[in-house]
Amino acid sequence: MEENIHAEHRKRLTELIYKSGIENVSEVQALEFILFFGIPRGDTNPLAHRLLKKFKNIANILNASLEDLTSVLGMGEQCAMRIKTLPAIFELYQKSGVDKDFSDFASLRKFIFDILNKKKTEEFFVFGVNSKLRFLGSRKLAVGSLDCVVFPRFEIINFINSTKPSFLVFAHNHPDGDSSPSKADINSTTELKKVCDALGAKFLDHFIVGSKSIFSINEGQTYEFN
Repeated sequence: MEENIHAEHRKRLTELIYKSGIENVSEVQALEFILFFGIPRGDTNPLAHRLLKKFKNIANILNASLEDLTSVLGMGEQCAMRIKTLPAIFELYQKSGVDKDFSDFASLRKFIFDILNKKKTEEFFVFGVNSKLRFLGSRKLAVGSLDCVVFPRFEIINFINSTKPSFLVFAHNHPDGDSSPSKADINSTTELKKVCDALGAKFLDHFIVGSKSIFSINEGQTYEFN
């Protein structure tokens, strides 16, 4: 009987979110629904309350580490791993729906800014474009500050072989929101150029993404976004 009650609740909540939009329900209801993807049966309401009590909001929950998530009563490792994939799924949705032919370099900058500006941890990406600025693909190369990252040449080689780009664009974000380059960012750009030269690839730029701006190291210029 209890399982039937939970099944009916899941059905009602799913129909409510489908009809009204997930943005128009409470944060607890939205999180309950998100947890359906990690917990196929049962009541997710108590876990949703515990997660929100610990992490304050859904963004913090999705950005939390696997260790922190599984420290919450009722959050198993498999569920936590599935929840952790959601931001990447959203990112894939955003990238797959983009107009692949950028009209100019400014639209490419905006595309990269939109992918990186809200990330809570520092992430390092490579993007590939052809000579007409057609987006060919991207790959996350590392997580962590660049002064601590050894450039994964093998991943860059694989990316070049799979996408055949004319140019490589590198980018990473500053979680504190400031897009100003550090000395380590400048030094890393020099190393990136050496890596590209060694691999026979053309380096186009290295962007630093903040919360409201993006800095082009190649141009030495900041571009603001509202």
